[in-house]
Amino acid sequence: FPTRRSSDLMGISADWSQTYSTISQASMRISQASFIDLYNKGHVYQKEEPALYCTVCQTTVAQAELDDQELPSQFSNIIFTTVTQNEETPLCGVPTDTALASYEKIRSPQATLVETYTEQLIIGTTRPELLPSCVALFYHPEDERYTHLKGKFAVVPIFGHIVPILADQTVQQDKGTGLVMCCTFGDKHDIYWYKTHNLPYRQSIGRNGLWNENTGILAGLKAHVARKTILAALAEQNLITESRAITHTVNVHERCKHEIEYIIIKQWFLNILDHKQAFIDRADEIQWHPAFMKTRYKDWVENLQWDWCLSRQRFYGIPFPCWHCTSCSYIVMPDIKTLPIDPQEVACPLQNCPKCGSNNFMPDTDVMDTWNTSSLTPYICDAIYNKTDHYNFEQPLTPMAMRPQAHDIIRTWAFYTIIKTHLHHNRIPWKEIVISGHVLSAAKDKISKSKGNT
Repeated sequence: FPTRRSSDLMGISADWSQTYSTISQASMRISQASFIDLYNKGHVYQKEEPALYCTVCQTTVAQAELDDQELPSQFSNIIFTTVTQNEETPLCGVPTDTALASYEKIRSPQATLVETYTEQLIIGTTRPELLPSCVALFYHPEDERYTHLKGKFAVVPIFGHIVPILADQTVQQDKGTGLVMCCTFGDKHDIYWYKTHNLPYRQSIGRNGLWNENTGILAGLKAHVARKTILAALAEQNLITESRAITHTVNVHERCKHEIEYIIIKQWFLNILDHKQAFIDRADEIQWHPAFMKTRYKDWVENLQWDWCLSRQRFYGIPFPCWHCTSCSYIVMPDIKTLPIDPQEVACPLQNCPKCGSNNFMPDTDVMDTWNTSSLTPYICDAIYNKTDHYNFEQPLTPMAMRPQAHDIIRTWAFYTIIKTHLHHNRIPWKEIVISGHVLSAAKDKISKSKGNT
């Protein structure tokens, strides 16, 4: 009895000679072949796009890798002021001495506001450290408190650049003062305004989590230190009308539990937002046990706001198998027969770019999200079953009978696997899915390698 496997005692039926690793040569080959197939089908694209970014792990992450966490913060009402926009006050640029002199008069406690364009505006924010990235102020077009601001401009306190005051239907009139600032980027709504109103990009946060050299007194500081520094500077110049401690929900990276930032970075994306209804329809073709777990899946898909970011800026992982022409950005994909490959170790298969004729190619340096490979388990298992080390995505796929998994990765493993089989073969990955709970630690939380609570 003691010599029997623990899996046998638990009733698990498994052939332990048929195993695989997501970083094995066979898995790498299938993962890279999947990427090339989806790229050729037009589902994968590369773009400089605002992305979720962890400054601690120094990599982009996907929406599925975020957790919500209640954290303490400070909500502060900050004084902005209107200013006349003219040829000497460039939009979102550094104002001239004339504009600055006007602004100095406005923010002086002894100043008498006589000009109609020197109105004080109160902006409530939990992220004053993003003031150097402020590119616009917004009000609701039906908010009578602010409709007179149409066509006017404001000066950003401390940093002095000029930004437009714009109307947008998505502004919540009953939140804060009803007047908000848009910074690039404090949250997903900033990204929406940035794209909708074609605003400029002013980056404050570097990939290392430090405020960059363009942020004046905040340069070289991390977020929480930068927040304290700017609040002190604003208070010193009497530019804060109110400040109070609050607790609010923020997005954190599930791996390191640090707050997520948003920066523009060139990334590989898989288009999933255009197929949300199809992914929901696929779920209806699968038998869910227990049945109510399908609701969790549907809720996740319906509330998706981002395409799947496949890129990671890590040192280890499966590389993207491609090269980029440095002259025209043409992308070169290899023959799938040569997979797996690392483009940093293998020369580009083309001597000259077919688009511009250049012979200068740069290998892609990013690696794939690990879920990009884990989502391919039906294909990896198909290869194991057929005793091969590759999978031809032009051949039909036979769905697996059943997928067993825990409930916390419905949004990742279940969802991403359904994505892949739908986009590759227009079908479901398995006929049934069995969702389990967790074995808990003595402290009643999930046993996890990252927590070390085993």
